[in-house]
Amino acid sequence: MMASASQYERARQQTIEKNQEILNSLGLNALKLKTDKKKSAKRKAPERSIVPPRDRSKRLAGLDSDGNPLPPKPEIKTFAQEQATGRTRRDPFLGELDIIDHTWDEELNEDEDKASRKEAKRILKMPNSSKKAYKKEALLSHKIEEDNVAKVVPNRIYSMAMHTANNTVAVLAGDAGGVLGIWVKQGGTSSFSQFHFHVRPISSIILSQYDESKVLTSSYDGLIRGLDLTSEKSLELGKCDDEDIIFAVDKFDNSPSTFVASLGSGKAVFVDTRGRSKKQMSWTAHERARHVHVNQHNDNYLSTCGNSSVRIWDIRKLGSKKKMTPLSSLPHGKSVSSAFWSPLTGNKLVTTCKDDFIRVYQNLTDGKGEQPKFSIKHNNNTGRWLTTFKAIWEPRGEDKIIVGSMEKVRGIDILSASSGKRIQRLTNTDVQGSVSSLHACSTNFNQIAGGNASGKVFLWSR
Repeated sequence: MMASASQYERARQQTIEKNQEILNSLGLNALKLKTDKKKSAKRKAPERSIVPPRDRSKRLAGLDSDGNPLPPKPEIKTFAQEQATGRTRRDPFLGELDIIDHTWDEELNEDEDKASRKEAKRILKMPNSSKKAYKKEALLSHKIEEDNVAKVVPNRIYSMAMHTANNTVAVLAGDAGGVLGIWVKQGGTSSFSQFHFHVRPISSIILSQYDESKVLTSSYDGLIRGLDLTSEKSLELGKCDDEDIIFAVDKFDNSPSTFVASLGSGKAVFVDTRGRSKKQMSWTAHERARHVHVNQHNDNYLSTCGNSSVRIWDIRKLGSKKKMTPLSSLPHGKSVSSAFWSPLTGNKLVTTCKDDFIRVYQNLTDGKGEQPKFSIKHNNNTGRWLTTFKAIWEPRGEDKIIVGSMEKVRGIDILSASSGKRIQRLTNTDVQGSVSSLHACSTNFNQIAGGNASGKVFLWSR
């Protein structure tokens, strides 16, 4: 074993010597390998920029936008405390109510409150003087000033209406807590009234054609009430089942005592308040009937909105032995929030859908026109904290459509029902910095009121 190892070592040494001789003959010396490794350069830590301190939320600090202290929050009673008083928060106010007992604005003293109610009654009882003159414009010239913005109700606005008489504007708004606010503006003076007849969002506000001091309201609390500013009473006109809600209500112009409501259960209900026993007839319109509107030029026809369709109904078929079937059914991609007949002829219908389209239909009362004349692309994704958009017509025309806007520069979109395009935006970044979801117009179109999620109303005028 040792002999073989020595023989191997000798042979190995001979090979090394031969290789060395070859290198020497070529003039090459053994290369010395550098084994020193380069030291890796250390990374320099990035310089930290000095970040200015963040602005603290004024709301969390108990301040309003101007830096003034916010009023103390109202005491929220527990369910047990509410039960001890005999009424829970969700229980609606039933029967006949007195205005004085349900005035909301506690900052007004008794004399101021009485004066505000008197002014609202005076304006609403006056005939709508704007019905005679109507100025048509290719592009609207409406503007807004800082004194044309007011907080009319405490919470998010769910419904609006407007009445004008003798250069005086009365804007009515219903909020998420069931408060009805009335803002009367004449020149540079304003008066406000707030009433609390509902306990959940007010879904509709309808002014009577015969006496606009009578205001019809519907609410998610399942009640339809009639506010009479002359007698200073609020009457219960209709009530649905305890587990149901009322999404919308509309009146029939040829009869001040009849109206129709759309319910969360999917039913549409026709109500006649004449006589002691109120007459009611209902039919299933959708899975959830989100809106209803009567064609004021032919009130035999009305529209209802559901989760994915709009349906046209002939009210003359109601009460027959046959099942109530729609005259037309208009498919939509998602939930439909509103469908309004055009005020001039009642021949067109504009719908607002969550699929980001506003559609215009024509000739629906003839059983035709089931395909939209125009489908206008429009961002209707208002999300959770904003009231759903509801596109409305200009008051005495069939060309312009008014709707809220989700664009960063807040304002109002004006769409054309003739071309299917947006023709204008009303904006003023110095005055309106929030989304106005709902709108109401004066009959002569001189004023457009928009309501936002904090209870403010923006009044645009020309």
